[in-house]
Amino acid sequence: MGFDIKSETGQEIQWTGVYWRLMLPLAEQYGWNPAGTLPPEGVSSEEWDGSYVTNDGQLVTGEDVSALAEAISKAVDADNLDEVANAIYGRQIQEGHALASQLIQDLTIEGEPRGRVARLTQALGLMKKEPPPMPEEPEIQRLKQSDVSAALAELHEFCGNGAFRIW
Repeated sequence: MGFDIKSETGQEIQWTGVYWRLMLPLAEQYGWNPAGTLPPEGVSSEEWDGSYVTNDGQLVTGEDVSALAEAISKAVDADNLDEVANAIYGRQIQEGHALASQLIQDLTIEGEPRGRVARLTQALGLMKKEPPPMPEEPEIQRLKQSDVSAALAELHEFCGNGAFRIW
């Protein structure tokens, strides 16, 4: 899932899910304290959790964007950016791997689908053999510091446009 980030003044950038989800905790590491997003149109404040990682059109306020830009500026200048970015990325990969492993386990009994998944696979005539085993540990490739720095620079520049919505 990718993210389209659209400023209230009409500028737009697009991010892969991997990089958007990396930029947020990276900015937090360098001092950003997320205020939480405002709900998208048609959603009440009581129903909204303030998420930055859905494509609902939620609003990141100008004040929050300024704080984000300040943290990004610190990150770009940090001597340990490569180490911090790769530590965050590695944790995210491991968490995703653990979740995928748990989902496979939850959706199968001895390799056979169960519940709604069983009914769906039967209805669609999908293969009924056991899914390939998940490796014990995911292989994690290191991010290039130049790629992380370029992404941070792009986001920092974009933050100069003020408040934005996440689609």
